[in-house]
Amino acid sequence: MEIRIIEQNESEWESVLSHLKRTNHIRWITKNGVLEKDVSVIAAVISVNEVIGHISLLKRKILIPSLPVEELKDGSGTILYENFVMTFFVEEPFRRRGIGESLQKKAIELTREMGLFQLRSWSSNDKTENYILKLKLGFAFNPGHCYVEETGQYIPGGYFTINTKNDWEEKCLRKKKLKKSRGNSTPKI
Repeated sequence: MEIRIIEQNESEWESVLSHLKRTNHIRWITKNGVLEKDVSVIAAVISVNEVIGHISLLKRKILIPSLPVEELKDGSGTILYENFVMTFFVEEPFRRRGIGESLQKKAIELTREMGLFQLRSWSSNDKTENYILKLKLGFAFNPGHCYVEETGQYIPGGYFTINTKNDWEEKCLRKKKLKKSRGNSTPKI
């Protein structure tokens, strides 16, 4: 099995479209079979170009829900971007084999490579296994609900977020190396 981004110009794209149709996810990320702007699809491919799972990501600005809506900026005034998970699915016969975890890890890796601030997704509270997986991978959880305009229904759930542009770990490692090179002579309090 292979986990990788599949572009529209690749031979496997038809397999991606077939998978998205089979799983009823095509409407969220394509128009007439053409991928929406700024959407990436990471797919799990087995055997001869058969796609059995995917995660789709939308690159977008992080917005502050204020009036007027504002873009989130860092200390230097740079607008921050995220990848938002539009769809995530592994076909039933292939579940509980680590494919979903591999797709999520690849999404985190891609978001880091793109230099984006975070990876974020929404999940309704009936997706217990997704909650367990996201927490295992280090995502933070923010409870909330989603409002569906067509039905007037509120769906309980929440957002999962993982910071992908945090150099805190790197700073800690540098500090540890510096202490070690100084012979760990930091006074104890």
